[in-house]
Amino acid sequence: MSLLVFFVLTIVLLYITFEVSNKDILSPGVLLLLGYLVATIFGIYNIERWKTNISDFMLIVVSLGIVFFVIGDALGRKIRIRPSRTKNNISSMQLKNLEGKQGLIKLAFVSLFCLLFTYLVWKEMVRIAYADFKSWGNIVYNYKINKANYAMSGLGKWAGKLTKASAYVYLLVFANNITQSEKLKLKSMKKNIIYLIPGVFYCVQQWILGARIGVIGFMVSIAFSIGICRWIKYRKVYKININTLIKGFVGAMVICVCFFKIKELVGRQQESLGVLDYVATYLGGSFDLFSQYMRETRGAFKGYESFSGVVDNLQSYFGVLKNVTIVTSHEFRNAATGVTIGNTYTGFRNYYNDYGIFGVCILSNMLAVIFSSTYTRIKRLNRVKQGDLVLIVFYSTQIFCMPFHFFTDYFFPRISLNMVIDFMLIVILTCFVFNKKDLILKAEEIEKI
Repeated sequence: MSLLVFFVLTIVLLYITFEVSNKDILSPGVLLLLGYLVATIFGIYNIERWKTNISDFMLIVVSLGIVFFVIGDALGRKIRIRPSRTKNNISSMQLKNLEGKQGLIKLAFVSLFCLLFTYLVWKEMVRIAYADFKSWGNIVYNYKINKANYAMSGLGKWAGKLTKASAYVYLLVFANNITQSEKLKLKSMKKNIIYLIPGVFYCVQQWILGARIGVIGFMVSIAFSIGICRWIKYRKVYKININTLIKGFVGAMVICVCFFKIKELVGRQQESLGVLDYVATYLGGSFDLFSQYMRETRGAFKGYESFSGVVDNLQSYFGVLKNVTIVTSHEFRNAATGVTIGNTYTGFRNYYNDYGIFGVCILSNMLAVIFSSTYTRIKRLNRVKQGDLVLIVFYSTQIFCMPFHFFTDYFFPRISLNMVIDFMLIVILTCFVFNKKDLILKAEEIEKI
């Protein structure tokens, strides 16, 4: 019954946030609430098969976190980091269609390096997988077991980071080129599909390492990049109608089937009764897990889960907090029926564990302000510069944190030197791929916009 009340509350907040954000489905608040809505639906589905006993206190804590996120989302939209410099309603500078000879040469150059980087990542994965197991078992599963004791070499790590930066920068090229006209055309998509080659290599690397969330995150970024390019150019968002909902539902079903079919490929060994059973465990397990956790503790108040990346850097480079055990992966738990659910407790678990209810409210609000203010700044762009492109690309690498917050927090724990390096690589790749002349249209072209 409590979960049904929470379901109604989520729908109400989703409707309010959707309307307040001018029906922008890419708004951080809308994405986060959509994620929790899906989790609630599957959580209700799991009640009978898992004999779930949802804690009312847990739902109150999660509700508080969502409410404070919605408040932060509204505050973020009001922050003006930089005033608009033009009075036009549409962008006075759009990216040119980057299909010239020079652009294709750069793409070929980057793609060849991504191929080499993928080979390096594969070799590193095999080395780690065979460190103890030699030649038996699922190789990706073996890698996951061993990676805690056998770190990937610096060369392998940099190969993965460079591929990721290349994938997301060229994703923006793809999104820009297919939105040269207001209506998306299949012919334009086919013509520009080559700009997703670095993205394909990035997804292959994520599969090799058994990280499906990286692939799903990239897919979320495709939708975001296309949507934001269309907004900057035409100041229009995609309308949500019956056809859009049907296409979205079919697409979601295809993704769920693929998610299930490749489970052994990415080292997942658990058995299931089929696609629905398997997907429901992932999408609807967080409430049961968080409820079990809260029955055992009222919060550890340590501050080590929410900012584990920062703590790790302090230990590695400054020699402080050496006695602290960094929590990067939560404990696995089972349902009352004995079925292993997993170790995802919603993003609020970290905040509650470290700072209690106060942390849930404050960190949720901070997260919303960060994402909402950044997204609002991007939407207010009138003159697109290289720095703006960097911001768009980097934000696109983080946007998946919103719809998957019901799963866990992928943002605060990853704040670290690695995030800074990712940002710097995006800066370098953006300057390499986009010349300043690509950002400037002739006067007569501007008049046509």
